[in-house]
Amino acid sequence: SERINSVDIDNWLHSVDAPRQANRLHAHLSGFFRWCQTQPSIPVVTNPVKMVLKPNVEKSRDRELSREEVQTVLTACRLMGAPFGTIYEILVRTGLRKNEIARLTWDRLDLNEGTLELKAGNTKNARPTVVPLPPAVLCLFQSIKQDGPYIFTTNGKTPVSGFSKAEKRLKEVAGISDIRVHDFRRTVASTLARLKIQPHIIESCLNHVSGQVSGVAAVYNRYQYFDERKDA
Repeated sequence: SERINSVDIDNWLHSVDAPRQANRLHAHLSGFFRWCQTQPSIPVVTNPVKMVLKPNVEKSRDRELSREEVQTVLTACRLMGAPFGTIYEILVRTGLRKNEIARLTWDRLDLNEGTLELKAGNTKNARPTVVPLPPAVLCLFQSIKQDGPYIFTTNGKTPVSGFSKAEKRLKEVAGISDIRVHDFRRTVASTLARLKIQPHIIESCLNHVSGQVSGVAAVYNRYQYFDERKDA
């Protein structure tokens, strides 16, 4: 029978015009063939993607917002209103990931304690954490009327969706065309660094793992640094 080889993979990848999409396709295909190798019913001996380089070299984005741009974006968020404007303002003020906020359920929010619990399945690094909320963010959550299990929803049943259009709208309202949502997270990290917050506290604030804390400490640190993160 006909088999997919590395030449087929290379041709397919180079047929994709968007560089980032082509690289993402490379990663997904590699993962797919690795999975195939674990399935006895699928006759895959080797991973053909292993012999193919990523079709494009991506430059790491280092964009962060200036102080004036942060104010402009916050104003745009308020003009947009709920749900997307509220979500974006929370991201600007906390540095959390979009999916960590967009899929939140009410049972993870403690308005009395001013904390937010992120479950392991709702974080990129699969680590649970309790987030101390800044007063401004707590006020945002307090202003939301509960409608079903999800905090941000348009139908009361499922989490909000449609972020591509929402991000385009944010750029239009703010009048800043070269911003991405992940820039908010980078801006929070850089601002905390300028405020002389220690690197491991910044990582803990962002629920990020990059090597500052590892091993057994990484397991237990989800319970630590709460006061330090709150102050930060």
